[in-house]
Amino acid sequence: KTVVTTYTYLTPSYSLTLSYSNGSVSVTPLESLYYYNQYVTLVATANVGYSFSKWVKNGVDYTGSTLGIFMTGNTTVEAVFTIGVPTIVTSSVSSILTNKATCGGNVTSEGSSPVTEKGLCWNTTGSPTIADSSVYGGVGAGSFTRDITSLVPSTTYYVRAYAKYLGGVVYGNEQSFSTIAEVITPSLNYLSFSPWGYPCTVRKFNVTSNVAGWSMDAPGGWIVFVDPADGYDHNGPLGTVQIEIGIDTDTFPPISGGRDGSINFYNTSDVLVSQVNIRHLGTGESC
Repeated sequence: KTVVTTYTYLTPSYSLTLSYSNGSVSVTPLESLYYYNQYVTLVATANVGYSFSKWVKNGVDYTGSTLGIFMTGNTTVEAVFTIGVPTIVTSSVSSILTNKATCGGNVTSEGSSPVTEKGLCWNTTGSPTIADSSVYGGVGAGSFTRDITSLVPSTTYYVRAYAKYLGGVVYGNEQSFSTIAEVITPSLNYLSFSPWGYPCTVRKFNVTSNVAGWSMDAPGGWIVFVDPADGYDHNGPLGTVQIEIGIDTDTFPPISGGRDGSINFYNTSDVLVSQVNIRHLGTGESC
């Protein structure tokens, strides 16, 4: 018997089209065209912050970062890389006052991308983002606590923890809270009476208040000294101030009905929140 083996030269004619982003793919062998049934190995490598997800070959999904294929026709392969999203939780709100509160968050997982910034964001409408008010809380995984400041009394706020990573920003669960009402406790406590050296009478008071400031409403004939000496308006630190008030009885003699005045108390938004009325009759100690 005679056996004759015949070989036919094959022309490479099949193309391999690759697509991918956020990673790279090595091809062995790397050719412009492939022979029929030629074996090709593909290896996927993710960029920093990303991870390999799957192959999609001619519309069919395959797992594993290495894919071997036989070239039986023109072939299209996509390597899919994804970024691992961090996981962040918003803590409960505590220490709620008229103008501040305390909150925090916890990055329980950074995913495949490092957390470059974490913190809190808040607003008064809901679903706050970093485009609203925010405070920096650090980087990386782990918990943090920060004060939320410059708030308005008797107002409802919404707060979320956030984490920035390579793929953008992820937010934690939303918490809501209401600042407490501003407690207004102004008082005029009588201290003493003394003549002034002028034809007038004087009263000294301690003005104690937790408001942001006050002003004196002094009609004609009133003489007012303020300590600290900042005129008829006081915007200094809260606490005790002293006011000396009197009537210039030489220029403004006593009149029937007296002269009414007031000390006006304002909150942090410059809104009048309380008023203490005062009267000077212009005679003796009748202030």
